[in-house]
Amino acid sequence: MRYIQTDQFREAFAKLPQSIQRRAKKQLALFFQNYRYPSLQTKKMEGNYNLFQREILMRDIPFNEGTQIYQIFQILSDCKWHCGKHELPGTQPAKPIQIIRQNGYEVENGRFLCQTCGYKTVHRRLVSTTPTGDVIVRSALPEKLKKRVKKLYNNIEAITQRTHQSAELEVDHRFPQVRWSSPEDLNDPDMPDQEIFEKFQLLTRQNNLWKSRYCENCMKTGKRGTFIGIEYFAQGGPTWPEDIAADDERGCYGCFWYNPDEWRRSLNKLIARNQ
Repeated sequence: MRYIQTDQFREAFAKLPQSIQRRAKKQLALFFQNYRYPSLQTKKMEGNYNLFQREILMRDIPFNEGTQIYQIFQILSDCKWHCGKHELPGTQPAKPIQIIRQNGYEVENGRFLCQTCGYKTVHRRLVSTTPTGDVIVRSALPEKLKKRVKKLYNNIEAITQRTHQSAELEVDHRFPQVRWSSPEDLNDPDMPDQEIFEKFQLLTRQNNLWKSRYCENCMKTGKRGTFIGIEYFAQGGPTWPEDIAADDERGCYGCFWYNPDEWRRSLNKLIARNQ
């Protein structure tokens, strides 16, 4: 357990909202009461301390109170497994979980039988309420740049090749943020067209989440993502190259999710040669 000096504690505690101070004082009083009388159940004492600790730690959450991300982090802050189907707010918790990870927190995924849902669901668990990794900041995309990207691609989505309404499309970085090792440079709204084609693509929200899952699994296991089970790579093989660093964009070359257009062109050429 990590301890802090009394003066530091008092200063930190004084900055808490009054409502949280009252709740924390109550839990702290129960903790010391149980500590003074050890005949009480140890689990009860630990539970009171854990609740108090959560009250203190929650003030340092880098998310706005009331938002979906804040609510999810608050639920996960007990560091226990939670069903993503009925315990976490929102229909798509994957994106908030991704942002939580990008802020340096480690979140584990697991698939377990949920007694409430009655079948196996994806569960999430926060490993620690203290960030364990680096905070990787994504540079905000200026609205002018977003409009240019959509115009250059004629609002055509990269995976389905269908034309969508502008509001239905997201500007996606080809190189996934999960592999970044440093903050992104500022995105110049006047960058050359060629740089836009090399750096960005258009995806729907659903397909963007789809891609994120494959990229996260690739980062974790080294197994590159496939598309609808087609074991083909325009460059490289099914595993991340051992001679390429984890944060080197070259390791993504040839993967469908990195550039669906290049992947299709390469596959069509292979089919044509074998006809």
